[in-house]
Amino acid sequence: MTQRTISAPLETEGIGIHFGKRVRVRVLPAPANSGIQFRVQKGMPIPASLTRVKRFQRATCLTNGLTEVYTVEHLLAALYGLGVTNLLVELDQQELPILDGSSAEWTQMLQATGIEGQSGGCKSLIIKNRLMFSSPHGQIIFSPDKGLRFSHTVLFDGSPIQQADVHLDDFTDEIAPARTYCFSSDLLKLKKTGLLGGLDSLAGFVVVDEKNTAYLKDLFSVDIQSCWYDRHPFPLLSVEPPRFENEMARHKILDMIGDFSLSGYRMQGRIEAVGTGHQDNHDALRLLLSRALDFDLVD
Repeated sequence: MTQRTISAPLETEGIGIHFGKRVRVRVLPAPANSGIQFRVQKGMPIPASLTRVKRFQRATCLTNGLTEVYTVEHLLAALYGLGVTNLLVELDQQELPILDGSSAEWTQMLQATGIEGQSGGCKSLIIKNRLMFSSPHGQIIFSPDKGLRFSHTVLFDGSPIQQADVHLDDFTDEIAPARTYCFSSDLLKLKKTGLLGGLDSLAGFVVVDEKNTAYLKDLFSVDIQSCWYDRHPFPLLSVEPPRFENEMARHKILDMIGDFSLSGYRMQGRIEAVGTGHQDNHDALRLLLSRALDFDLVD
């Protein structure tokens, strides 16, 4: 695959889901071999690289040692799904906007702006041996396959509740629209740690309510009685109906794509995850990249 950038700048704005600040974003074309970079408040660029990951709950954060940029995974997933390899993303705050909670709006804006090829190719990482990563949360298995296929099984109290299996070629229709979510039991814990400051109108957010907890009505500015959608095994609190029956599992795959894009390579193989999140994605990718005998790099 050849390198790609966008044909013209694009701009958008919105609220960051964790810090609750309105942020303006400019996405600019970049020369070949420059990669994806973020620049916060005209500071030093932050490359989208696994070496720049800073541990953070519930999102992917990148740092250059001087500043950070948060919640980059949905944009990174859209770029990877569309094959965009060179961009500069400028922000006036430290967190990307949540938009509709998925990669759909990013994907639509990038496609509308136009994507063009550049000189030079992209290196591909081809998985050639089975490799398993395990953590207290679950596991991720890498294995050989044609193209790039992801699967994820969402667990609740150790039991599977949703599963999805999707090929990267189907990103725009089958992965990009899946919105982020949270279990209601996690809401107060996250709010107490200062996260989910942008959680208010439920736009771009799905709450999976396993206990029908009454306090939910005090967290949102919308009439939550009009936002309930009964789904087995848990009802959902959402401003629109579920976009997929297994939307949670598809969103986990979306996050995986954004996180694994930090390898800097186009990947080929199968990546199967059970019960994992952002930190596991990063640690699993580190494990893979440390095992040179388990993959080939191809120009």
